[in-house]
Amino acid sequence: MRQRLDLHRSAIDSFVGDYILEVSGLLGSYDARVTILVQRPNRLRIEVRGPHDQVIQAIATDGEELMVMRASPLEYVVGAVSSANLRAALGFSPPGWRPDDWVALLHGEAILSDNDRLEYDQEAGGFTIEMTTATLRQRLWLEPATGHLMRIALFEDEDEEPEYGLEITEREAHGLPRMIKIMAAPEDLDAVLKLQRAIPRAEIPLGLFTLPIPPGAVVGGFVE
Repeated sequence: MRQRLDLHRSAIDSFVGDYILEVSGLLGSYDARVTILVQRPNRLRIEVRGPHDQVIQAIATDGEELMVMRASPLEYVVGAVSSANLRAALGFSPPGWRPDDWVALLHGEAILSDNDRLEYDQEAGGFTIEMTTATLRQRLWLEPATGHLMRIALFEDEDEEPEYGLEITEREAHGLPRMIKIMAAPEDLDAVLKLQRAIPRAEIPLGLFTLPIPPGAVVGGFVE
């Protein structure tokens, strides 16, 4: 299986993706057009666009610093990369997850270690890996033929109902997920991220993973 994972690993290290994000939850339902710049291992830039194609919110990280811009009213939030800050920036993110986890997911993959134990789940028709972090128990399902990530479930303690679920239901020919379903029980949220177009890039300039702050702008920090 390890050889299959290496063999079928996406050859795309950096790309710009245009997505439709469909969200339903406690605060209502909405759709948004989202552009995401992705570069291995841990760089992201997310731009949420309004009805006239204007950027109404942007999130950027170079792997060390995390920046958020909200357009109305114009304000910035800047802080170090952490799981809690990432969750505050995105509105939903599994505890313990950092930018590299999201970069891997957007590539259709998961971060594994040499100590992770693979077991075959006949009912699911794929291999599973279970790992425990400081915050949650995480279970992954992988396709047996390619090792591609199928699904992730994150559980609290010994609960059998997941707190978070992420499922890749469709893929492009080059392996990038075409559709990712997201369930976040603590936020009472369900979302679907649908890839419309992906443009591979040899490399994305580092400066695009930060947000320029104009003089006089309101700048704050993340609330601990």
